[in-house]
Amino acid sequence: MWSRKKLTELNPIEFYQILKLRIDTFVVEQERLYHELDEKDLEAVHVYHANGKGEIDAYARVFEEGVHLVFGRVVTARSVRGQGLGDSLSERFYNYVLKNGQERKLK
Repeated sequence: MWSRKKLTELNPIEFYQILKLRIDTFVVEQERLYHELDEKDLEAVHVYHANGKGEIDAYARVFEEGVHLVFGRVVTARSVRGQGLGDSLSERFYNYVLKNGQERKLK
């Protein structure tokens, strides 16, 4: 099931699962050593997919930066890679942008 929420709308389990997925992928798997949490999380819209067990397996965040919209921290769980969730995530982002009339702000 796909969801789109601001940080204040996420429950603690959703927030934990999102952070775990991001850290497991970007910090542990890709060895990218930087602060995974930043102030952009506070303002972003968090778009994610939860499987039938309620586990978050795809995620991205969308936020405004100046006059542009930024789509970042795009991630899918290792267990679902190659199954099209990344494509679905990108489609949802693009549809969100079009629905909100912000296509000229894409970066």
